[in-house]
Amino acid sequence: MIVSTSTVDIHGMELARSSDGKFEPKGEELRVLRSIRLTDTCWERLGEVAQVRQVSRADLIERATAEGMWSEDYQQDLSDLREDFLGEIESLIDEILDDDLITRQRKDRTACKRALSALLEMLK
Repeated sequence: MIVSTSTVDIHGMELARSSDGKFEPKGEELRVLRSIRLTDTCWERLGEVAQVRQVSRADLIERATAEGMWSEDYQQDLSDLREDFLGEIESLIDEILDDDLITRQRKDRTACKRALSALLEMLK
């Protein structure tokens, strides 16, 4: 296939091509074609995230690796963030349940508590 321009639009991404029609390198290290097996769900999700970020699936994996996403420290940081987030949600639930305007002078407190507790469990 002959490309007459120096860029090509693939899924909304402008990718630079060299004069011989090959994609320009994205870094100093040479990329080599690899093959991996993924579920359709995983492949589609990678595509969705890549499209939002306007990068390729390969770029997404490269960036995740470069940023240390697979390290134990990163995973622990994510776990800590999740715990902090859930703690904040629990605090907000307590504030909501203590608000007489929301619970109609506490008449609906039990129903509100049941609904918000269910929401919290779904987030866990």
